[in-house]
Amino acid sequence: MSALPNKRLRRVKDILTMKITFQLNLKAVDNLVKETLELSSLDALKDKNEKILNSKELSFHVDETCNIINKCKNGGICDKVCQCPKGTSGNFCEGIDWCENDRCGLTNGVECLYNETSTLGYCKCKEPKHLYDDNTKTCQECDCGNNGKCIIVGNTKKCICEEGFAEYSFKCKPCDCGFGSISCFFKRGGSKVCNCKEKYALRTYGKSDIQCQRKFI
Repeated sequence: MSALPNKRLRRVKDILTMKITFQLNLKAVDNLVKETLELSSLDALKDKNEKILNSKELSFHVDETCNIINKCKNGGICDKVCQCPKGTSGNFCEGIDWCENDRCGLTNGVECLYNETSTLGYCKCKEPKHLYDDNTKTCQECDCGNNGKCIIVGNTKKCICEEGFAEYSFKCKPCDCGFGSISCFFKRGGSKVCNCKEKYALRTYGKSDIQCQRKFI
């Protein structure tokens, strides 16, 4: 009687082993299916990316052609594609070699432009009545009024005034010492200074105005 239970136990053990093996095989098949689907997705994604790249390359080559809409810049000549002058580069000559490496600084108010005569670039302020300072690589307000030109020398604003005007408080203001004067300028406090020619001397008119008048012999 003892042999029969042992046979049954072995039979049950064999059945359990077969069941476990079957489950493991099912899991392996499931993993294989998942891997196959993932590979298929990757292949599809690769094909899609290749199509996108090919499309971009096509549009890129089309965009390289210059025409009325896509014009050559910085003096470039359009002959189906842009023939760029010295010192420029790019499909439409938009790149300026001189301007590379942030030559004009990183300030938004400054732009780097191309000079067709010198074939070099230069920095210019976008705001009117502002000048670019090479030392600080920034733009400074520079307005001497309607009767003078403003320049920046050594990080300092200076006015070059027209005849009959002199700089005072960074503006060109009327400064007249008469026909007998050599020069007219203003002191720091605003008082007028006249340098007179030979045989001319200063004469005061009114409360404060002075003029160079001929000396009386």
